[in-house]
Amino acid sequence: MFLRRSSLVFLPLRQLGTNLRGRPKTVFALSLVLCLLGGWGGVKLWAAHHLSEAERAWQEDRLDDAREHLKASAQLFPLESHLFGARMERLLTNYAEAEKHLRACRKIQGMTSRLQLEWVLLRALQGEIAGLEGGLWESVKKNDPHTSLILEALSLCYLRDLRYQAAAFCLNKLLEREPDNLRALDWRSWVWEKLDNKEGLIEDCNRALKLCPQLWKIRLRLAWALLMDNNLPAATEHTRILQQTNPDFPEVRLLVARWQMLKGQTTESRQTLDALLVDHPDYPTALLYRGKMAEDPIEQEKYFRRALKSDPYLSEAMWHLARCLEKQQRSQEAQEFQARHKKMEKDFRRLKTTFDMLEKSPSPALLAQIAEIYLELGLPDNARRFFGKVLQLDPNNRKALEAIESLTRQLSASKSKR
Repeated sequence: MFLRRSSLVFLPLRQLGTNLRGRPKTVFALSLVLCLLGGWGGVKLWAAHHLSEAERAWQEDRLDDAREHLKASAQLFPLESHLFGARMERLLTNYAEAEKHLRACRKIQGMTSRLQLEWVLLRALQGEIAGLEGGLWESVKKNDPHTSLILEALSLCYLRDLRYQAAAFCLNKLLEREPDNLRALDWRSWVWEKLDNKEGLIEDCNRALKLCPQLWKIRLRLAWALLMDNNLPAATEHTRILQQTNPDFPEVRLLVARWQMLKGQTTESRQTLDALLVDHPDYPTALLYRGKMAEDPIEQEKYFRRALKSDPYLSEAMWHLARCLEKQQRSQEAQEFQARHKKMEKDFRRLKTTFDMLEKSPSPALLAQIAEIYLELGLPDNARRFFGKVLQLDPNNRKALEAIESLTRQLSASKSKR
């Protein structure tokens, strides 16, 4: 006769019980060992739970919670916790904190290929992408085990350099590997906004909100896209949710004012903007909308000038200022602002064209052109950054060296005057 499966389990236990009968010290020792093992396993599970929660909090943009969970998990999983902390701080551009985590990893395990990759990704995000880009893409082509980390870092590098097509390419590949990556969906929806891909933006935002309804910044982006598309019913739903969950954020209050404006609630919209400007008097877009709602050209001028003082590159405010000056029959001033508006628009079109060319064929000459356009626009920090990129590809470029030296002196002199 064959033994049943349950007998195969319980017979040895019964035999063990028989053998231990009358041996209380042995029973006590075994019980103590089992309790200790169980307790240690529980502690390990607790630490693993915190590590998992840290990643979840990071994905959901709850940064303080992510850091607290990492502190807890570091008690038993120091290497994994420091590696994740390094990645998180690196992507948040907190480079000094990222370096602290990486140095802690080196103390724990020494220099490994995984740790070496983290140092390379940190250097790339600190501005050395031009010299590291080729090697990182080679790793992606070879299907490196950490390809997702590489695509994540590359996409952020491209976003910061306004290379939207390249960023979209990276994020598409990343989301093929990780369809529920909330941060990648967030970044790609922002890229679609810059590339005027409304369908892609709406799809990615809806996908992210389905996974995590608490992502209010993504909901805000979606609400604005729906308003711009004149989809008031859908925009209304998201606007009301934002009013309930994040009513005090200036971006939400501005959205509400715009929503009221499009619904024809002029008085309510004006009141919302006035209250917002009491709390945030230099909010350029709020000043622009408030100026557009004013009926008196003199009052309009006041708002548009304040908007341009806060943001000199708010092209729409400059155009409206020229119009309201014309209404006041101040033709010469109006023509001056019209000329400035025309030049600014031309410079921004040149900038976009050059960036499009850079997407297809990165070169020191195109990077230098971008730097020079930024100089014409009066943005010396941006110009210096792109001249620096020229030197990464062409270290002996005399024009870039001279430009950086000159800009550094100018910026230092400007800071000292302050």
